[in-house]
Amino acid sequence: MSGTAGTAEQAVTFEYEIGPQGELVVRVPDGEISLRGTDGSRVSVHDLGPSARLAILRSDGRLEIGLADEGRPEDGLARWLRWGRARARLEIEVPHAARVQVEVTTATIRVVGLDGEQRYRTVSGEIDLLDSGGAVAVEGVSGDVAIAARGPLALHARTVSGDLRASAPLLRDVQVNTMSGDLRLEGQLAAGDHRIETVSGDAVLLGPTNLAVAASTISGGVATDLAHHVDGARGRQRLVIGDGAAHLFFRSMSGDLDVLRRAAEPMPPAPPTAPVAPTAPVAPAVPVARARDLSAARRSPAGCAWPTPARACPAAGRTG
Repeated sequence: MSGTAGTAEQAVTFEYEIGPQGELVVRVPDGEISLRGTDGSRVSVHDLGPSARLAILRSDGRLEIGLADEGRPEDGLARWLRWGRARARLEIEVPHAARVQVEVTTATIRVVGLDGEQRYRTVSGEIDLLDSGGAVAVEGVSGDVAIAARGPLALHARTVSGDLRASAPLLRDVQVNTMSGDLRLEGQLAAGDHRIETVSGDAVLLGPTNLAVAASTISGGVATDLAHHVDGARGRQRLVIGDGAAHLFFRSMSGDLDVLRRAAEPMPPAPPTAPVAPTAPVAPAVPVARARDLSAARRSPAGCAWPTPARACPAAGRTG
């Protein structure tokens, strides 16, 4: 079926049937894009802001949302400037297993409950996936990416300086390339091949227990707090944890790779310290002799104990 187009100038809601595993494509520059997975087979779009004229393209099992063509020729620069001015606010409900593709410039992307094939492209917008999984591909320049998967996750990512954080009970496939962005992955790596490449970005893996790392670095290094053994010299290291069924190739110029155990549970509070017994009182010091006693002592002749006055000493009256 050929596609048909329409526009939305005011806040509207519309629905379209794409099937449980249909395809949704969203291409807008700026704004807020929220996607939520459902158990149905229809896409529901809630356009919350009229600042961007939207074009809706429908075909069998596919829905595409983009900017409306206003009927005038545009070169690449004019189209980019128009994209930069348009701001969309969309809340979209989509079947959780649908194929989803979202392309933005600076828009924020929020996703909850998707587990089908997903692809996200951004320049500087942030991407946040919650309770999602499946196969996720991300391309970005400086926007940060956070993924919290409720099921197995296959992750392909390419960034310039944006940071990437992802957690999943099982990481089925990890292919990450970044220049200076930092990477933090939490979960068990599935048996098979995985790859992380950075220029100066650091990578942290939390929780893997069956990992073999082949590392190629210039000034970076590989470290772990798990039981392991290491083969090779600095710059060409192979670190093995457990049975090594998951193979990770790490390449970096100056970035480090840390493979760590999951964060420990917080320690219980220490019991209160027993009260300290009071210190026994100190006996009073012997009083210091008064000045007149010292004067008397100076007048006592030899043989009389100080501070006996001279008149009381028997030897005082003797003369030599």
